[in-house]
Amino acid sequence: MPALSRHEAPLPAPLLDELCAFWEQTFRTPYDAFRRVLLGAESGFNRDVVWVMREQGELAGTCHLTTPEAEPRLGGLGEVATEVRFRRRGIAAELCSLAREEFLQRGGRALFLG
Repeated sequence: MPALSRHEAPLPAPLLDELCAFWEQTFRTPYDAFRRVLLGAESGFNRDVVWVMREQGELAGTCHLTTPEAEPRLGGLGEVATEVRFRRRGIAAELCSLAREEFLQRGGRALFLG
């Protein structure tokens, strides 16, 4: 049974290490500069939430929502990724749906995919 979790910045360092390694492998780009964001460096300016899906304890997929505190009607969706072994199961769609629903419930109007 898949396990879903929601994490708001600042993220715990062990989780952040795991996520950054996953995203670097998936997107083939370094995430060193992004770490500070999810450690809370933009708290007060942006609200950052990450959804994580695990299957049998293994990281299966992720989705990240950023909304500016000054303009919560706008948002960005990023780090939408699914581990190769878990693809074609609707994980990314489910995570994006959760992010979208929270965004709309908080008054969001325009959501951009990064």
